[in-house]
Amino acid sequence: AYRLCLWSRVASRVLWIVAEGEVANPDDIYALARAVAWDEHIDADSTFAVNFNGIGQGIRNTQFGALKVKDAIADQLRDTLHRRPDVDAKNPDISIDAHLRKGRLTLALDLSGGSLHQRGYRLAHGAAPIKEHLAATLLYRAGWPQLAADGYNLIDPLCGSGTLLLEALLMAADIAPALKRPRFGFTRWQSHKPAVWKRLHEEAVARREAGLSRLDLKIWGYDHDGATLASARDNAARLDLGHCLHLERRDLARFTAQPGYGARGLIITNPPYGERLGTLSELVGTYDALGAAFKTFPADWQMAIISSNPDLLKRLRLQRHKTYQAYNGGLETQIALYLRSEQHESEGQTHDPAAPVDEQARMLANRLRKNRRAAQKAAEAAETNAYRVYDQDMPEYAVAVDIYGDHVHVQEYAPPKTVAPEKA
Repeated sequence: AYRLCLWSRVASRVLWIVAEGEVANPDDIYALARAVAWDEHIDADSTFAVNFNGIGQGIRNTQFGALKVKDAIADQLRDTLHRRPDVDAKNPDISIDAHLRKGRLTLALDLSGGSLHQRGYRLAHGAAPIKEHLAATLLYRAGWPQLAADGYNLIDPLCGSGTLLLEALLMAADIAPALKRPRFGFTRWQSHKPAVWKRLHEEAVARREAGLSRLDLKIWGYDHDGATLASARDNAARLDLGHCLHLERRDLARFTAQPGYGARGLIITNPPYGERLGTLSELVGTYDALGAAFKTFPADWQMAIISSNPDLLKRLRLQRHKTYQAYNGGLETQIALYLRSEQHESEGQTHDPAAPVDEQARMLANRLRKNRRAAQKAAEAAETNAYRVYDQDMPEYAVAVDIYGDHVHVQEYAPPKTVAPEKA
């Protein structure tokens, strides 16, 4: 459990199960919790809190469920220790997790003491940061541990406060992600073994030094916002890793392959996808630029992107190598992987920018016909005569086209900021 708390890059919590069983009503929940020898886990001077999840078996809200478990714990400790410990809902010494599902209750100690994505280094962040354990998931899906071992470089052209860059460094240098975490949930646990924890922590410190000494790769991070980059530098400094990466203020429009980036590497980023940052029309240019920039890199480069918007991913105009599903909180996202060696100028493109206007118009007409056939079938199944046949699929025609019976409605989107006003 200690090792998990220290080394897991993707776990949210580490739970130590102390009891589980079938329950039919609130009294059964109390009895199950009351039967646990809580004095083996909590002393009378410690504070505790109960986090209850689930409903059923007479539990109509989680507050009532938490109250039943809390009363059982307090009563058991009063009988054995002759004192009733205090409850601290905000910052308890010991957190108890109670989970009720399909009539089965599980009680566990939260040894992590809060979500493990809180590594302790990111005190400042940008407007829509990616959580550390999701960043680690993206890096794992991209195969970064092996790529780093093989000497690949890494670039995040939209680095924000640097979470992806720092998680990549922690992996590449074999640094425990929670090495700088200030607090865990087991420090006031009655069964805590300080000597074991001290040994594991010292081992992690030694591995960090060894990993940094053999680190042989370069990492770059770019962002257009100076204040956000300052946060990235502060976060890197808290990990004592500021010397291991290059941070620079740079617009995405200026991002292209450079000889100094090397012959092989990974571009990895968490671009905005319209949920919190930017409107969809503004983000079209961002994804267009990312796809175009990737094509300037050598054949041994790869790219990994996380996004919840499949339509924006299409704007990359790239042949996708693999796709994985992931969740950013409650938001379903896709992790898309691309290999530069699999990209050809004819793949993923719907138009030739140098083509004459009539050729581009022909491509638009083909797209409209194709989209309408598919949309008509879906509309008939839904018993409606209103449907969309086009939504800025081609950057030259940034419009939405809707059919309402015998009428066609066309709306023009505002041009993205990356398009000059005279060209819009």
